[in-house]
Amino acid sequence: MQKESNNTVHIPTLQQIEREVFFANSVSEVSHDLDRGLVCFMNSIDADDLENRMSFLTSYWAIKRTLAVIQLKQNPEQCDDITCSFLL
Repeated sequence: MQKESNNTVHIPTLQQIEREVFFANSVSEVSHDLDRGLVCFMNSIDADDLENRMSFLTSYWAIKRTLAVIQLKQNPEQCDDITCSFLL
């Protein structure tokens, strides 16, 4: 996810997420990068800017869910409880 100049959030497409996973060769690596990005991004948004915070969190959960689906397809035996919880 990228923060654009007007504080809107660019949500990557499924193909972009799959491409990131392909090049990283690991769903968990992309997931950890996303988690680190969450902290940085949330710290950069004003606490009163609830609209952008909610937009970002909605995007974050959608991407985490997509990563869980990719993980389940690639290596179902490695889909731990935390990853699979995003599918609920």
